[in-house]
Amino acid sequence: MSTADELKALGNKALQSENYDEAIKHYSEAIAIDPSNHVLYSNRSAAYAKQGKYEEALKDGEQCVTLNKSWGKGYSRKAAALAYLDKIEEAEACYNEGLKVDPENQALKDGLAEVRSKKQRSFNPFASPEAIGKLRADPTTREYLNDPSFMQMLGMAQSNPQLMTSLMQSDPRFMKALGVILGINISDMSAAGDDDSEMDTAEPTVFSAKPQTASKSEPAKKTPPAPEKPKMTPADEEKEKGNAAYKSKDFETALQHYDKAIELDNTNMSYVLNKAAVYFEMGDYSKCIEMASKSIEIGRENRAEFKQIAKGYCRMGNAYLKQKDYKAALENFESSLSEFRDPQIVQKCKQVENLIKEQERKAYIDPVKSEEARQQGNELFQKGNYPDAIKMYDEAINRNPEDPKTYCNRAACYIKVGEFSLADRDCDETLKRDPKFMKAYLRKAQSWKTRDLDKAADILRSAQSIEPDNKEVADALLDIKDMKASRMMNTGNLTEEEIKARAMQDPAVQEILADPGIRMILNQMQEDPKALADHLKNPVIAKKIEKLMESGILQMR
Repeated sequence: MSTADELKALGNKALQSENYDEAIKHYSEAIAIDPSNHVLYSNRSAAYAKQGKYEEALKDGEQCVTLNKSWGKGYSRKAAALAYLDKIEEAEACYNEGLKVDPENQALKDGLAEVRSKKQRSFNPFASPEAIGKLRADPTTREYLNDPSFMQMLGMAQSNPQLMTSLMQSDPRFMKALGVILGINISDMSAAGDDDSEMDTAEPTVFSAKPQTASKSEPAKKTPPAPEKPKMTPADEEKEKGNAAYKSKDFETALQHYDKAIELDNTNMSYVLNKAAVYFEMGDYSKCIEMASKSIEIGRENRAEFKQIAKGYCRMGNAYLKQKDYKAALENFESSLSEFRDPQIVQKCKQVENLIKEQERKAYIDPVKSEEARQQGNELFQKGNYPDAIKMYDEAINRNPEDPKTYCNRAACYIKVGEFSLADRDCDETLKRDPKFMKAYLRKAQSWKTRDLDKAADILRSAQSIEPDNKEVADALLDIKDMKASRMMNTGNLTEEEIKARAMQDPAVQEILADPGIRMILNQMQEDPKALADHLKNPVIAKKIEKLMESGILQMR
């Protein structure tokens, strides 16, 4: 049976190879052996994060911190998962908490800087990566970028969002620039824009002007003023008021403004889609689905952009997800992808597919039917029909995966068909659920008898430490002792050199002889045979010496 460290090493190797499923499998197996090892949870958190399973990554990060509150990397794992889930405030707090216990941890410092930057960008439109591009694309604000004083003030606004208000009051250009970045019209004060995560906005109209070049013979002509952007329609004005109320969580007022927008223009799906967002926030998921579906109908009738239609399906999918109707959620997310391929929705589809599998697995559990299948497996086993018995045990395990008896029964079948490693695995599953299940120890030892008698004996001794008076365990140990004695007798016709040569093919013997401590003891025995008695008081050394004697490598005269 692999140790937790061996499984961790396999998990690390799989993680480095970007085989995340295999990495998670190995880490999970290691955790089952050593659930108090905080590093295992940290590593599995990293694998989950690589897969985009941020909720699972967060749970493992939290467990890691719970197990070891003085380990900086645990806080880093937890905070990273929070950041991926857009829980920026919580992520920032977690990074700060980690730096209290590990002030020099560079990963924590870098993570804190990153979430603070993300936090600043989310509340500072001038600091967004697209800000300069939008200002350069607009014919009016393009000229601002040629003014060093404006660029200096823009740098101040980007680094310190608290200066935005005073800059807009002191320089009207900043008011205009904010409107261009947000894609809305602003007069004498800032207007609330659409929320990127829930509200829908129209792309800003961009007017391009061909650059004028001065002729050598003619004076340069002045560039004619660019046409102004069209004014907001009354319906859009109502939508903006609804967006502002939505951001303030005044949902009833937001609905009133969106309804007015729909009365003024019933061909624009975004007004209805924004109503769906309000109902989603209110927890009225049925109404959200109704509004999102209606918005799609309006969009189809009026040839809305595919991306807008995709938003409608996505909103329905999110609402079904909240209702735990995973199949309906998946159907709508897939419909969204058929309109517009968003990588985040691709990832969400994978997560919902996993939820569906888990839901189906749980729905299939039925202890009564599991016991019926197990009994049928027992009958087939008695008849010697081991392959069909295994199938029935498989069915019983699927119906009730927590019943230890079925794993032990299937192990007996695997031993009969020579699948000893599978039998060993099933015995481990049995003992995981019931550490005192004696039959599991007996069958596990049986699976090792053909491969390693010493390993089989160790398993039985473990069982004997739980039930010292168990006759089956004692008989199995005597049986192994007899098998060892028989093997020794079979070497009677071999020369000493032949016995040693055969023994050296045994990996266990090779490992013992490679131990420097054992080699020192063997050398000491040649000079002083009585020294062995003291060494045999150590049970670990005694076991190794016994193995060398049984193999014929060491002979006592």
